[in-house]
Amino acid sequence: MNIKYIYQLLVIFYGFVLPISSLGQNSFPAEKVSLMTDRELYICGESISFSGMVSLNKEKNILSEAAYIELISPSGQKINQSKVKIINKTFNGQLIIPADALSGYYFIRAYTKWMRNGPVSDYSYVLLKLVNAYSQDLNEINDSLVEEGLFNTNKLELSQDILLNKTHYQASEKVTIDFEKILNLPFTIAEISVFPLVAKTTYLQANNIKASFYDSIYFYPETRGLTISGKVMDNEGLLPFHKVNLHLKDEKDFISVLSDSSGHFYIALPERTGSNELFVIASTQGKEMISVLIDQDFCTRPINLKVPPFSFADMDRDQLLIMAQTLQLNDLFYEKDTLLMEETLSNFPFYGKAYKSIVFDSYIELDSLSQYFTDLPSWVNVKKEKGKRKLFISGTEAEMGFIKPLVLIDYVPIDDIESILKIDPRRIESFDVIIKPYIHGGIIYGGIIALFSRKSDFGGFTFPESAMYINYNFYSPSKDLISHSNDSAIEFYNTSVWIPSISRETLHRDLDFYMPAIKGKYVFQFQYINEFGEKKLSQNILTID
Repeated sequence: MNIKYIYQLLVIFYGFVLPISSLGQNSFPAEKVSLMTDRELYICGESISFSGMVSLNKEKNILSEAAYIELISPSGQKINQSKVKIINKTFNGQLIIPADALSGYYFIRAYTKWMRNGPVSDYSYVLLKLVNAYSQDLNEINDSLVEEGLFNTNKLELSQDILLNKTHYQASEKVTIDFEKILNLPFTIAEISVFPLVAKTTYLQANNIKASFYDSIYFYPETRGLTISGKVMDNEGLLPFHKVNLHLKDEKDFISVLSDSSGHFYIALPERTGSNELFVIASTQGKEMISVLIDQDFCTRPINLKVPPFSFADMDRDQLLIMAQTLQLNDLFYEKDTLLMEETLSNFPFYGKAYKSIVFDSYIELDSLSQYFTDLPSWVNVKKEKGKRKLFISGTEAEMGFIKPLVLIDYVPIDDIESILKIDPRRIESFDVIIKPYIHGGIIYGGIIALFSRKSDFGGFTFPESAMYINYNFYSPSKDLISHSNDSAIEFYNTSVWIPSISRETLHRDLDFYMPAIKGKYVFQFQYINEFGEKKLSQNILTID
């Protein structure tokens, strides 16, 4: 099969071809992200709840299906980060603030991998105040980053009685908002939150998207979810149309792609949550010294962000103390919800049922793998080509005589057959054989030979230098937090109500939630993003009796 044709199939399959209507002569449409958080002030150790919207310049549909969220300092230092799935142009999730972070101003920012082709200033940023209840130290930043009067609060002028009927409520009182009142507002996505008055939003940044188009691209849009990109090279430079394989730990499949004409490759990953080990290896056929360089999955470009002067003087210390105590109570009385979801892994290999399975313990012990292949009815032949042994599979199709089979060890593709045949057979438990041509990832193979080690340790096989393990973080698990309080139980959260990703398409009933269970002053916040990506804000001060 023509290798150029195979590569074209791969490009189409993984969704890296931009819509024709989106492209100009030398320009590519820019995405933009609008980001909202449940409040502005947090105690270190809490989680930031966020939601947002992604849109594409002059297009109805977006390209990306993954949003990258980071908590950074004004000097760009990364504090924590996560990836969330974009569904119907919106996303939401939570990001944990490290308990040892110092008090000061920080930013939470959001972007897509496609946006990394544009300036870092075009990402969406929200200014946050973090307070460490156990330390008086402040996060030190350069004086050049401190500036008075940076942001103007872009408030939405709403009467107090448009969404809420009153400003005084009983503890844990149930509240119902008529969904038609919300639908009358010019929003695309909205969020509702209730939190202590001390965390009231003072600064609200309007998105200032400068880039409408990108002149050149390096990062492709993640149209099918998360991707890994990089380049493959040898001592002479980048290698075009070179095969790169990726295997997820404990999964009975692998992904195989070819690098493009410039030696870069892009691998679309299956949808997973949490972290997992990825094994990446490039083909070594005909070449010994191969290197695989993986791109960082989060942005690494430097940035300096201006912040207002930080001080505790304008904060209500009594409410800060209550917020810190609430966090402590939550830590004491409730188990940490890791939000991890168990993945359902298939019990069957990607090729289905094998034509022939050879279980070594069912036969007398032989001296070498070559004997297990040739002395038993396995359909596998060992041949020599140019002084090196190769494996071929006997089959009814004529192609089986000249197309090399896919050889796997614990589901990792292997090119070095000589090294495979040198494995001690006592370390191998069994192998499967498929005797028909098989297409996987757009590449055709002359059948499959899949070996399985007894201890899942590859039977001691020594991989080439290009092979590497990556501890990769997939999507961060998330859950929607509708209301933390009700009339029968009390839970300890500083954001008492959080209703993210309210859209016209999903809002078909009245919104019910409960006011905080602890008496005091609170803020009811309604925040939305309109069709132009502009963020609007309305806040009502409430008294809980």
